[in-house]
Amino acid sequence: NQNFNDTPPFDTTNPSAELIAKHIADELASRLDDALAPNAQVHSVSITEAPGCIATYTR
Repeated sequence: NQNFNDTPPFDTTNPSAELIAKHIADELASRLDDALAPNAQVHSVSITEAPGCIATYTR
């Protein structure tokens, strides 16, 4: 286990749910879009912080 505050890029920025969702979406897209496009792509990523608290990043 690691603390988000100790893991790049969150060692220099706030690891909010919104920024974590964006980071995951961008990383997935950079690794998958070329292999899957145009048939599939990363559209959005949702992070649940607590019950009823969801942050969604849409590309």
